[in-house]
Amino acid sequence: RRERASAAVTHPDLIWPEALVVLDRTEARARTATLLPPGDGPVALPPVDLVVVRRADAAGCVTADALREAGGTPVPLPAGACRIERHGAAAALLAAGPLLPAPRFAGLLDEDWQD
Repeated sequence: RRERASAAVTHPDLIWPEALVVLDRTEARARTATLLPPGDGPVALPPVDLVVVRRADAAGCVTADALREAGGTPVPLPAGACRIERHGAAAALLAAGPLLPAPRFAGLLDEDWQD
């Protein structure tokens, strides 16, 4: 979290979404996630497990690994992030790829988990 602000200054052309922690009820464990903002601009994907996707007809999660793979060769960035272009296969995954159902996950507050 601390490195995100300074990294955003050095790469202002990217959207830098926040990372958060969710409870995966199916696996009974905490997982890291980020909420992908709408749009088609490039994103600095933080080092997370899941990406929350909102669509007109649904909301859910795709794995960050699937998004990294769909985006081609990820460009490493500060703070453990990587640059993801939201076009081609990445855009198709975000628009119509399979989603892990949103009810499977619950948000956790800072005091609910530990590093």
